Amino acid sequence: FINLQPKNLRPEFTLTDVRIASVTDQKIQFPEIKIGLSLVDLFQGSILPKTIQLIEPEVKISRDKTGSLGFDFLNDITVPNSESSSDTMLNFSLSKVFDQPIFYKLEQINTKRMSLLYEDKRNDKTISFVDVQSKLNRKEDFTELNINASLEQPNKNAAKIFVSLKDNKNGEASEIRIKFDDLDSLNLSKQVYSTGWLEHFDGLVSVAITGLLTPLGIISEFAGTITLENGFVRNLSEDNSHFLDNVKTYIKYNAEDQRMYFDRILISSPELELEGEGHADILDFVSGLPETFIGQLKFNQILFRPDSLSDRSIKFIDGILDFRYGLSNSMIEIGQL
Repeated sequence: FINLQPKNLRPEFTLTDVRIASVTDQKIQFPEIKIGLSLVDLFQGSILPKTIQLIEPEVKISRDKTGSLGFDFLNDITVPNSESSSDTMLNFSLSKVFDQPIFYKLEQINTKRMSLLYEDKRNDKTISFVDVQSKLNRKEDFTELNINASLEQPNKNAAKIFVSLKDNKNGEASEIRIKFDDLDSLNLSKQVYSTGWLEHFDGLVSVAITGLLTPLGIISEFAGTITLENGFVRNLSEDNSHFLDNVKTYIKYNAEDQRMYFDRILISSPELELEGEGHADILDFVSGLPETFIGQLKFNQILFRPDSLSDRSIKFIDGILDFRYGLSNSMIEIGQL
């Protein structure tokens, strides 16, 4: 049916029970779609949408072993085989959404209470998002996407996720912001390759990162914080684990020098307390994300308690750790301590 919005006299079509499917069993269902039109354009015979609102959509998308997403319009805005490039993290353009002829006049797409199931058959990974609220806006010089969502976690409360991407049209780097709270570290390490090192920690992780992506999808710089709390560090050589109250570090990275800086490191646990800083040079990349690190950490105000239940402690003024870490095999090599 169609009605006229009282605020701006913009005609609005409402469609119900819309379903889209592909031959590869990809599914998108929309219980309700609201499409806003321009009254002037309508009088001129144009029915191109100005706004689209998706109410409680259910989306199931699978990327097959060739990298295809099944729907042509999704393949058009992404590069399915981008994983073959060792430097590329995210090679797609939000602006291409609006390149479709039917979206020539479109200014905004937003969703309410969307659920999204994503499967990647190249690595058998599945990610389920619920209560997704998103808004895609087209401006003269950029296109901006903002997403708030909850990520379902086995035997845990849902984690809160926020992602913002500003895709500039003039060839400038795109701006990206990522924030999530109370994410299960073990589940995250299994889902996202670049966080594989979190498999050694059983607890909650929170991250707030801002950065820039080049038009080719390469990270040019980023900065932010990573916090691990209320969990256990797994001892790789023994059965027992060590409780960890809190670990927090401030990080920054610039592609020009291929170095990651840890401006401040704070560790608090019953057995160890320390502060520090350091850096790590990045030797190579996989899909635009660091793979091999080699660097040095400097610590001060070190307080070590061999027996966390007693008052005995050992203090060190400072310390230095040289290391090499490989993300794919989660192997750390200590040069000197």
